[in-house]
Amino acid sequence: MNNSGQAGAGVDIQIRGITSLNNVSPLWVIDGVPGDQSMVNMNDIETIDIIKDGATAAIYGVRAAGGLVMVTTKRGLGQKKPKISFNAYTGISGAWRLPEMVNSDEYITLKNEQWSSKTLPVGFSLDSLGKYETTDWMDAMFKTGVTQNYDLIVSGSGETSNYYLGGSYFKEAPSFVDNSFDKYSVRINSDYKITKWLKVGESLSMVYSKQDGINNEWGYLDGILRTLQ
Repeated sequence: MNNSGQAGAGVDIQIRGITSLNNVSPLWVIDGVPGDQSMVNMNDIETIDIIKDGATAAIYGVRAAGGLVMVTTKRGLGQKKPKISFNAYTGISGAWRLPEMVNSDEYITLKNEQWSSKTLPVGFSLDSLGKYETTDWMDAMFKTGVTQNYDLIVSGSGETSNYYLGGSYFKEAPSFVDNSFDKYSVRINSDYKITKWLKVGESLSMVYSKQDGINNEWGYLDGILRTLQ
């Protein structure tokens, strides 16, 4: 689950529970190479294995203290003819249970009632009613969010070789304004049988991402999101 509200933020995964040492996330190993979830496109995944016992520490050390996610990506095995596939989806999101804000006149009235109950001088004159513009800040901060994803995959195999080429574009613009994330990724997997005893191959992955995030230096966003939960 993405708890931060930031576009492109990683998903929070707990294998050993929230009582894990330092609440650490699991280590991702993609085709034998340690990495993280941002390095793999979900449509490129062939299998996922979850390992949570202590044996992971023997291989990867303290990095696997939170468990291990073993990912094997697809290859063009068993496809004599080239196969081309295209996948696309889009979705919308929105904030729910937003607090209902008072208008300027209601705010003046409430503040005067508060001050009068504390035997303090009334801070706003009743002549101020109807003179101030009202801004609904919840409406100004939140909009309808849009998520898009496009995948193009080409794969195939012959008697002595196989190949898999996948390209992906992902865009996320959540409901919180001025917050977006774009990600481009390419994966190339291939194998070549040179002789009966020699086989070579590669698994290449290239990822470029751009995040236009929210300045949360003082924790304002965290406070807003906790209020809406």
